[in-house]
Amino acid sequence: DAKTLSTLSAGDQASSPGDRGVWEETAKELAKHVTGGEEVFAHPRGGKREGKVTDACLSFWLKKLGDDPDLTLRQLADALEHEHDVVLSINTSRR
Repeated sequence: DAKTLSTLSAGDQASSPGDRGVWEETAKELAKHVTGGEEVFAHPRGGKREGKVTDACLSFWLKKLGDDPDLTLRQLADALEHEHDVVLSINTSRR
């Protein structure tokens, strides 16, 4: 909270950040930003990330597999890179 941040930036020695339920390294990083005049925002956690494989990529793969059902994952990944400039590892292709 704002009181904690102002206390941390002021260098209050009466209590440690751990006494407030804040990790010491986190408190040090917050204090750097507060003393630099920057606003401090929480980083988003979890949730869906933007993926490389779009609906167009999936359609491309399905068409390729329809034309040649014996294609390997490596061949599909190579074709996707060649046609759509999307580079995928075999593990990503597998998922």
